[in-house]
Amino acid sequence: MHLNGAAASLDGFAPDPVAESKSTSSTRLFLWRWCRSLRTNALSSAQQALPSPVPGTDLGEAKMMISDYIDVFDGFSTDLLPVFREINDMVQEEKAIQDLEQRHNEVPQSVNILRSMLGNRCRRLISKVKAMSEQPVSKLDPFIPPSQQEEYHADFMLLNEVYHYTALLELYQRVLHTPHTDPEVQDVVKSGINCLQRLRPDDYASPGVATLHPIFTIGCSVSTIEDRLFVMDWLENMRKRYAMGNVQSTKSFLLELWQRNDVSEVTGSHIQWGKLMLEKEWDLSLY
Repeated sequence: MHLNGAAASLDGFAPDPVAESKSTSSTRLFLWRWCRSLRTNALSSAQQALPSPVPGTDLGEAKMMISDYIDVFDGFSTDLLPVFREINDMVQEEKAIQDLEQRHNEVPQSVNILRSMLGNRCRRLISKVKAMSEQPVSKLDPFIPPSQQEEYHADFMLLNEVYHYTALLELYQRVLHTPHTDPEVQDVVKSGINCLQRLRPDDYASPGVATLHPIFTIGCSVSTIEDRLFVMDWLENMRKRYAMGNVQSTKSFLLELWQRNDVSEVTGSHIQWGKLMLEKEWDLSLY
């Protein structure tokens, strides 16, 4: 509700730092980018999706620069913005298909076709994101002072890379409902952890502060004690360094998810984090 209200207040504002315009103040540009970033993160919530973004804060169409870059607000490259929106759209489609399936004793062929088509689209997007991760955007946000570009470049590249793995895991988790024990999922988990192990979490406002979303998503699919300990250690480090109140909630949720899935594995089943989040009536902020 608050995000939609903020977006509505920015409606009609078309940010263009290249063009000289009286309406493009540094404050309004800051607010526009912050709003866009928060709305992007909200797309990864287990709650019902936000309505289509209003003009001015559109995640896919509003471009502030001609070429893609790693955004300092998001922590990932602007070419991932439409990917997270597409994931959200697929999640809503999957829920609608699931609702249709539950309404029939014998699922109609038309519904089976819809599910098959959704799965094919999801796998195509997985291939696309994998290709993007192999040739990632390397340009840093032009709003980072030139004097700091070199200092932060390596960490932002790692952060951008781990967000690509975050997108892949969301596709496996939220659309395909792939078990976390699946080898493909574990390959992505290992790659994400490898990125985080090379990233420097500093005490000040560094790229490390934007890792809650990735570490949560990775944590939802870890399968070994070693990986679980890494996730808990990373979250505790974030809690101490950045005093983020939602970190403790994240830890509590992951511990319950792991416990539930450990029990479910005996029967060969598993519970996805989105279902547990809705069951607990939580709306965990990942920013």
